[in-house]
Amino acid sequence: MRLPAFDFLEPRSLPEACAILAANQADACLLSGGTDLLVLMKQRVVTPKRLVNLKAIPGLSYIEYDARDGLRIGPLTTLSSVAGSEIVKKRFGILSEAAARVASPLIRNNATIGGNVALDSKCWYLNQSAQWRKSFAPCYKRGGDVCHVVKGGKYCFAVFCPDTVPALMALGAQLKIISVRGTRMLPVDAFCTGKGEKPNVLEPDEIISEISVPEPPGRSGAAFIKLAVRGSIDYALVDVAVALTRAADDGRCRDAKVVISAIGPGPVNATRAAGRLTGREPGEQDFEAAGAAAVDEARRVSSVWTSVQYRRRAIKTLVIRAARQAWNNI
Repeated sequence: MRLPAFDFLEPRSLPEACAILAANQADACLLSGGTDLLVLMKQRVVTPKRLVNLKAIPGLSYIEYDARDGLRIGPLTTLSSVAGSEIVKKRFGILSEAAARVASPLIRNNATIGGNVALDSKCWYLNQSAQWRKSFAPCYKRGGDVCHVVKGGKYCFAVFCPDTVPALMALGAQLKIISVRGTRMLPVDAFCTGKGEKPNVLEPDEIISEISVPEPPGRSGAAFIKLAVRGSIDYALVDVAVALTRAADDGRCRDAKVVISAIGPGPVNATRAAGRLTGREPGEQDFEAAGAAAVDEARRVSSVWTSVQYRRRAIKTLVIRAARQAWNNI
């Protein structure tokens, strides 16, 4: 499949890029790594008239850390750089693990963390050739009124796929988003909409200019687990990130974050599962209870490659494993 015709624009600064997007909101797309966008263009899922290349802008690829402000990552930092960074491995291990599980090494060498965070949701019926899509009625994501994944579904069940997002949510990360209208800071939790048609709140004229992760609390541990059909290349069947903090006085779990992703239109902040771990020194019964609660919270499960029942069993198992591992990592 060939790329459609487009104009290639190379701004030299973020303000210039924002100005271009503001003037071409209906027909411009940002190009960072290009590992997802170029495929979508070949499939004619998106057909922008203008590609705005961010790679010509200096200073957008960096990993910086200090104990007071935590971690700061530039949006064009490759996933390989995030996965291989010693400070990320040491202080923010689940982010390193999540970045290392995205696709394959060749893709991670080009794909950026900003692009992964803003990755569009995926659907087996949508992410095919234009000829293929002609044989199906337009779905919710194409402006129609049907979901081909969940027959009779009342909304889009396209799956939320970015592996780094659940790890960033568990770590309490924030995004710096800029446009000609100004700058806003947004928690990664609030960035996600939970809607398959539009999985994040990024507007057509906005750019993610930085990802910031606060310093983890003392006596904390975390774990990230990805389940996929194959060990590399494939999108996840289930992603689970768990972050736990242990109280200094009585050794109990003072704070817990359980995030489940890649099961439906958005990541699930499993607060009830987290509640099964807080206020106690969790053991196997508590880990089991957290896994069972996570299944109850993950109601909007969609699946093409596996049964929904399999995915629900996988959610419980992975939450148990991740919670146990996070507690042992403290």
